This record gives sequence, C-alpha cells and structure tokens, in this order.
Amino acid sequence: MDIKLGDRIESVDGFRGWVRYVGEVAGRREREWYGIEWDEEKRGKHDGIYDGYRYFECRREGSFGSFVKPKMISGRQTLGDAVMEKYSLRKENITGSLVVSKPVELDQLTLCSVSGMKVAAIRPGDESI
Repeated sequence: MDIKLGDRIESVDGFRGWVRYVGEVAGRREREWYGIEWDEEKRGKHDGIYDGYRYFECRREGSFGSFVKPKMISGRQTLGDAVMEKYSLRKENITGSLVVSKPVELDQLTLCSVSGMKVAAIRPGDESI
C-alpha cells in the first residue's frame, strides 16, 4: 500500500482521517506506523505525542490523533475511484432486500460530490491533494 503524508485514508472499521506521520515509533516493535488525525474527535487518543515525543501535530485542538498499524488502513482513493464508487451501479442489502440503484451516465454527469470520501489524489501515482 502506497500511503503518504497528507493522504486521506479510511480505517478497516470505517473511520476516515488524514495521514500526518509515517514511520517508526520509539519503543514499539513494529517498524511502520501511521499517525492519523481522525475526522471525529474522541476517535483519537492524543494529539500526536507518544511517550513524551511529538511525532505529528493535529491541525485541530483536542484528541483527534492516534497511531495505527498498516493492516488497519483500508487504503486511499483517486478522485476517479471515488466518483465511480459513488455514482456507478450499486447493490446493497438493506433489511434483507436487494436494492439496485440506477447507474449514472458518467459522461453526462455535470455536478458531483465526493465529500466525506477518502480521496487522496487526482490520478494514480499523483502526489496527495
């Protein structure tokens, strides 16, 4: 997984945030950690300080930050991935019923929103936005 500083990510349990640190954390056996500033306060346990050392700073005041292992991150998306995920044909199981939404003709789409999604870059290989 190619996750970089500033990327928008989603955890495997569905929480979203920003990558503020990538690297080792002193005193921890695992070699790679991600310092995440979560969208939701109280999801985090601190503000980027671990064992008296500041690894990153959250842009908002409060307990928005935490360190997570790579296996706890589900990944990053490009803008195109997010648009496809949101506006293409979806099948969802809602209270036991199968719901199929009508797909949007993407070439006819004049306005869209990817608010709240984990968009990290415009195209694959681009730097984080």
